[in-house]
Amino acid sequence: MKYVPAMKGKMVQVRSVIGGCNMPAGLPDGAHVKLIDFRDGMFEVEFEGIIHRMEPPCIREFPSATL
Repeated sequence: MKYVPAMKGKMVQVRSVIGGCNMPAGLPDGAHVKLIDFRDGMFEVEFEGIIHRMEPPCIREFPSATL
């Protein structure tokens, strides 16, 4: 997922990736989080009021709903 500034505040899902990133303590696999920022190659996400830094492969954008 490529980050663009308009995505700030968007809800995304985080997932572990085999051979890649793991979930930090306090952030469950599959959690829905708020996208805060992208800096130094890492996403900053908020879950239950705590900011976590995540590697890009762990971020999943929700598919657009079909109307």
